[in-house]
Amino acid sequence: MIAIGSNIGTGLFIGTGSALKRGGPAAVVIAFSCISIALYLMMASLTELAVHYPVSGSFVSYASRFVDPALGFAVGWQYWGCWIAVFAVEATAFAIIIDYWNHPMPTAAAITIFLGITCFINFMPVRAFGEAEFYTSSIKVISVIMFIIVALVLIGGGGPTGQKYDGSYWLDPGAFAQGFHGMAAVFVTAAFACGGIEIVGVIAGESASPRHNIPRAAKTVWIRIFIFYVITCILISILVPYTDPNLLGGTDVNASPFIVAIKRASIKALPDVLNAIILICVCSVGTSSLYASSRMLLYMSTVGMAPRIFGKTDRQGRPITALILTTLVGVGLSYLNVSKTGAQVFGWFSSLSGTGFFIFWLTIFLCNFRWRAAQKAQGVDMLHEEQYTYRQWGYPVAPAIGFLLVAFMLICNGYTSIWPLSGSPNATNFFANYLGVPVFIFMWAGWKLWHRTWWFCIPSTQVDLSIDRRRLRDHPDEKEFLDEYTALPRWKKVMSYITF
Repeated sequence: MIAIGSNIGTGLFIGTGSALKRGGPAAVVIAFSCISIALYLMMASLTELAVHYPVSGSFVSYASRFVDPALGFAVGWQYWGCWIAVFAVEATAFAIIIDYWNHPMPTAAAITIFLGITCFINFMPVRAFGEAEFYTSSIKVISVIMFIIVALVLIGGGGPTGQKYDGSYWLDPGAFAQGFHGMAAVFVTAAFACGGIEIVGVIAGESASPRHNIPRAAKTVWIRIFIFYVITCILISILVPYTDPNLLGGTDVNASPFIVAIKRASIKALPDVLNAIILICVCSVGTSSLYASSRMLLYMSTVGMAPRIFGKTDRQGRPITALILTTLVGVGLSYLNVSKTGAQVFGWFSSLSGTGFFIFWLTIFLCNFRWRAAQKAQGVDMLHEEQYTYRQWGYPVAPAIGFLLVAFMLICNGYTSIWPLSGSPNATNFFANYLGVPVFIFMWAGWKLWHRTWWFCIPSTQVDLSIDRRRLRDHPDEKEFLDEYTALPRWKKVMSYITF
């Protein structure tokens, strides 16, 4: 359920509105389709690594081991900061969504309520946190499915007004809002919306059967993204024109495109119910953001890339010191919304997070390339030595395409940061939207200078392929389970995905 619902949040419920307004319907569908393809290829590369090295540090550990410790240091700290930025985005979204009801609540008060809920859940026992995440993830998945069903009914003319939607908004006002420039601006929003998929690799260390569970998650990731994001965006674009003033950043009240679509169909009561559900979803993602960032800080401390004080845990396994620092930074960033408009702050932090996710995905591709090169240089073939291993399709062409696709989207984000859709080029806009890249370069260069390591990457012949490697022969219970699963009829294997 974590893999299905953990990344469903403001990127989908609110970010799609700003994306539709900036790029138009065709740009949104193209951007999310590109992200879907790139993430499928990225997850294939990550799965190859996670099956053999199911460690809690995931791609941060792989970066340090197969490429260069400087890369692991830079990516690890950026991952921590990225999830804090996501936390601030959720706080901003909470205030935006509450404004839907047009009740006079100060922004600071709305953010305080959000902070109280998310911080309380994170400081609860880990088991309670897991249960809360399970139920909220279930609510998120059900709410998206509910919207898809309602949208299909509305398109067919089943709404109160009987109006049918035939996709005319793609012709008038048009498929693209601002041509390629507008589409380039949508990629970072799509990355922010779909970011978090790589958490499957982060939790690999807790899996009882990595060779079974991780490939299953990877195979279904693109299907989930296609259903929950691409199809949803298509339906929204059919029901709502990009010129609607209620979309985020418009001249009227800030609102979710889900709510706008239902209100335009004159359905009463349902918008209020869906808005309340979205509030729950926002709190869920905020809670998960604190969890992910604090655990990454804990890992960084255990490998000597962060102060040792953040490596302390209590009796229940909570990284208290890491959680306190993460919470304080997240709270500080959240209150920045008090002095700016919600739409502006939402755009800042979502761009920062989206840029970070691009960097993480590129790192995963690079780690896989270096791991494969190290095997070849050392005469090792992990992909064929044992049973039930995972081999990605189309190597090396497929991951190379994925790498270039993500790099292209990152460059597009830089292009729109230098030449924004509205206004002239300025340094403030560039750093507000592209800050993740210079910060990453600074962290990487800082490690290289401090440790005086002048190589670009560890030589392939010197990469240690044995540390933390999980061999199937050392886990007879897992092999027995995989033998039994392989012997199942095909229909039972297919049905097993429903309960995954």
